[in-house]
Amino acid sequence: KQWYQRRVGYLNNSIAELESRLDAANSAERDEELLNAIRQKEGLIDELRQLTGRLQDDLSKEKEDAETAKQSFRDELKHLQNELESLYSKLHESKSSVQHLSSLLEESQHSESVLRSESEANKEQLLSLQNL
Repeated sequence: KQWYQRRVGYLNNSIAELESRLDAANSAERDEELLNAIRQKEGLIDELRQLTGRLQDDLSKEKEDAETAKQSFRDELKHLQNELESLYSKLHESKSSVQHLSSLLEESQHSESVLRSESEANKEQLLSLQNL
């Protein structure tokens, strides 16, 4: 873009110089210089038009590239959101499983405690029966 700006500035300066030469070329002996200056001015104007066209093309491409990148970013963001939701779901399932396993462990520990108490009671009964 800076190159375009410098080039446009140069071309504008060249046109101003040519206009100055045209203004100075009022005599008949300067007709050839006048024609050359007109041709150069037309050439510079054509170059300015070409530069403007290229600049517009470049800007259009940059805009298109930016839109493509923006859509790609949106798609990636949506993908990441879906992955995050999936992870939250798995986390919730894991939490539920841990809670279930924890309650089973508590039940198992309670059952073990009951069985030990019953086993102790049975031992005592067995000992008292043996003592009879």
